[in-house]
Amino acid sequence: MADARHDFLGSFAMHLMSIRPDEWNKFMGSDETVAVLDEFFRQQDMLELVLGLNPAGQLQATPCFPPALRGKGVYFVKEKKESITQENCRSGLLVGDIGPSPLEHFITVVEEVGSPLGLVLEVGSEMLNYTDRSCRRHRPPGTWMRR
Repeated sequence: MADARHDFLGSFAMHLMSIRPDEWNKFMGSDETVAVLDEFFRQQDMLELVLGLNPAGQLQATPCFPPALRGKGVYFVKEKKESITQENCRSGLLVGDIGPSPLEHFITVVEEVGSPLGLVLEVGSEMLNYTDRSCRRHRPPGTWMRR
């Protein structure tokens, strides 16, 4: 019987890394691979799993972020220190793709974290200006506000 957690990982690997189904099946045919994946699912303190290509171009699973990748990779990070079951597989994992270059990682962080933060700051600044204008416009006659 197929494990839905393996299918979940496989769907992302095939989509984000352009892995063919036969390559995924070959990868999953290895006892070592199944052991690494099952250990990740079972052990609460094993928080990350990275799927990437080894120097020979074969898919491999590692329990941590490698210093360099041959090509694009996919990471899975647990949101909490918990075992991943078939029921919480979709809700308990954060999924993303990473490139082989540290600069690409930095750009991704800036785009994913910096841009929304900039938007929040911009909206907050606009809100303060609106509040200031509104208070000045609606103050009682004969009163003044320090700027």
